[in-house]
Amino acid sequence: MTLLFPGSFDPFTIAHKDIAERALNICDKLIIAVGINTAKTPTFDLQYRLDMINRAFIGEQKAVVCSYNILTADFAYEQGVDAIIRGIRSPQDAEYEKPIAEFNRANYGIETLFMYSRPELEYISSSLVRELYKLDKDIKPYLPA
Repeated sequence: MTLLFPGSFDPFTIAHKDIAERALNICDKLIIAVGINTAKTPTFDLQYRLDMINRAFIGEQKAVVCSYNILTADFAYEQGVDAIIRGIRSPQDAEYEKPIAEFNRANYGIETLFMYSRPELEYISSSLVRELYKLDKDIKPYLPA
């Protein structure tokens, strides 16, 4: 089974790494892909994010780190994945993601796996790290590498 864990314009956090590590336990291949949003100015540039994720998964043969600049479902379809992983922090997140998951299943034949990080990491979001960074706070404790 091949899974896609799509990233975003935000940094990859230790909560993301926790989800990715658990996904590696159930798949043959995990594609960790960083999305590019050309409409926004990134807090962290693409190469920084790719390097950070690569360092976090160095030596992990089943993990592939890359970037994409098209819709997640289109990219997932092109990669031939079985499912897209959506990291969620609450049941409300799952409800928000549900219509997207149903669309991907109906139009692409791709399932969606909703995965929580460990409870002690659930408060660590990419948005939190981005805001701490903007306030010139130390963000290293929240990043996997």
